[in-house]
Amino acid sequence: MSKRAATGLGTGADIAATFTKSFIFRPPAEADYPMSSYYDQTPAGRLFSFMEPGKRRLNLYKLTDGTFTSVDPRDDSRVSKIYFGGHNNFVTAEEKTDLVAAGYEVT
Repeated sequence: MSKRAATGLGTGADIAATFTKSFIFRPPAEADYPMSSYYDQTPAGRLFSFMEPGKRRLNLYKLTDGTFTSVDPRDDSRVSKIYFGGHNNFVTAEEKTDLVAAGYEVT
């Protein structure tokens, strides 16, 4: 094995570190979401009739006009950003301002 040679004095550049705050948005949970859409006399319907409604998180869509909706607009040209439900969505300070103004909580 050969020795390695280096040049320079081993000093680094004098650069100050900058701190950037990370903002996390979690779409709100929809309460009382039924686990099944049917409650009849079939075995599956009877089974799900005993289950308590659960909670789920819906996707939040920011539309090109600046409004927010949890209903899928089906026209992708109207959507400027999607915040996925059940995920930590990292947002910028500008996005945080828009979401807070719309009534959502960003940490």
